[in-house]
Amino acid sequence: LLYDPKTSSTETKQHIAEVISHEIAHQWFGNLVTMKWWNDLWLNESFATFMATKAVDKYYPEWDFWDQFLISEMTGGLSLDSLKTSHPIDVKVKSPAEVRQIFDEISYNKGGCVLMMLENFLGEKNFRIGLHNYLLKHRYNNAKGEDLWNSLALVSRKPVKQMMNSWIRQVGYPLIQATVNDSKIRLQQKRFLLENGKSRNGNWIIPVSVKTGDKLVSKLMTKPITIPIDTEFGWFKINSGQKGFYRVKYDDLTLEKLGELVHEKKLSNVDRWSLQHDLFALCLSNQISLKKYLEFVKFYLEEDDYLVSADIVSNLNFIYGLLSKERFGDEIKEYNKEYFRRIFERLEWEPRKGEKSTDALLRNSIIGSIGKLGDDEILEEAQKRFANFLKSGSLNPDLRSAVYSLVAWNGNKKTYQLLRKLYKKAATQEEKVRFLGTLSNFQDKTLLSKSLQFALSKEVRSQNLFVPISKMTSNPYGRELVWPWIKKNWRKIVIRFGVGNPLLNKIIGTMSTESDIKKEQEMKRFFKKHKTAGTEMKLAQTLERIRINSNFLETTRQEFDA
Repeated sequence: LLYDPKTSSTETKQHIAEVISHEIAHQWFGNLVTMKWWNDLWLNESFATFMATKAVDKYYPEWDFWDQFLISEMTGGLSLDSLKTSHPIDVKVKSPAEVRQIFDEISYNKGGCVLMMLENFLGEKNFRIGLHNYLLKHRYNNAKGEDLWNSLALVSRKPVKQMMNSWIRQVGYPLIQATVNDSKIRLQQKRFLLENGKSRNGNWIIPVSVKTGDKLVSKLMTKPITIPIDTEFGWFKINSGQKGFYRVKYDDLTLEKLGELVHEKKLSNVDRWSLQHDLFALCLSNQISLKKYLEFVKFYLEEDDYLVSADIVSNLNFIYGLLSKERFGDEIKEYNKEYFRRIFERLEWEPRKGEKSTDALLRNSIIGSIGKLGDDEILEEAQKRFANFLKSGSLNPDLRSAVYSLVAWNGNKKTYQLLRKLYKKAATQEEKVRFLGTLSNFQDKTLLSKSLQFALSKEVRSQNLFVPISKMTSNPYGRELVWPWIKKNWRKIVIRFGVGNPLLNKIIGTMSTESDIKKEQEMKRFFKKHKTAGTEMKLAQTLERIRINSNFLETTRQEFDA
């Protein structure tokens, strides 16, 4: 019903496993015990997210699913909660429209990550026993977050309620700033935000871990603290293993030492990931320069881990997508090509015997990325494989998205018509969605406009309308077409979906890749005139992201023009 080995990709197989596990987890978290009111929605969704990852990792340890949890859940949660327009996990809910809006990366992603942090703080055994007791006590009944904290505190004898209230009842998360003086590390916290300006600061009870060599120091941090450095090693890494839902900013000397350890692979893959992941966020918030981030990424030139590589590729694609039309766009392009090429030369086109399933995920991503940067060898091979597919019907499912998108990238009207036919003939929904997304990968704006119009036709399922729009905003040739199309067709879209449909929020959210401050003002005026219940929060978040991108773009222009 869901998976066809001949046409389904590794990504689809893993997604199916995660969704099934998530929904089965609701038999306990949502059905056996149901939240008392919508402010505790996270008792359903955060737990289903967290427990699904546990289940999939148990059955398929070779998938490295906790690493993928960091890429999807941790990244999504940290990203949304770095906005002023985010909301607490435990949020007041007064209307059905407000209920629909909180089914987001806070209730799912952040909540799941906070549970991972709590389990790590209490210990897996205490967490499991406390959770079992909570489910037993409240089975076939309603419960509040406080009921869970009481159960966990009783078993662990730790200040669960005080700590967790600081995480679920206030918006945002902390940035821990680490400075070194006289062989001592001083740690202090402040709220991390991507946009500067006035905002409510926060204070969190943080389970901090500091790794030095083979030693791990754990502290519960509520105010600035000082920790001695082990002089035997001369370095330290905060939040080792990335169990904590916070970011870290190091001083320059410490960062340089950690960069050398990254290059030598003396840090775990998770710690290598978190270093550059936090650094990229600091770059986007203009706390460090883009050149500094790109210089640090050079420590990863020999990186071979999926978690680390996939995140860097995503970051570099985002940077180029934002800066491609700038005077210095070619400089970024060449940097990306060189980095991507190194990854491709390790993976190549064909899977190796015994390789990890995550290599298939990275291979598809890197081939698509490097091809769109104009790598002739990649583009030519993609055309060959597509031609063979048309004759034989044979093409590795893990390569299909990349091959189709590159054929479109260099395609013309004839290619467009062919892909439309293939869309209609596709035997599975997975293949249909691939071809639908592919129609947004052309460079010809006339063809891209046709793709947008096609998205509203009866040939496209309503739930798939978001796919071509999302792909279009990632295409530098199509991005500017999206907002005029949304404006023109907003009434039709609302009628088709109905007020309150979460897909409306997804469509508004596609505009978050924009960096033109004029569009931010235009969107604000448009939606003031065309108010749509249930979209208010997503609109505010999208407008904030446009401002963030605009500020980043302006700062980067000044940096490269200096």
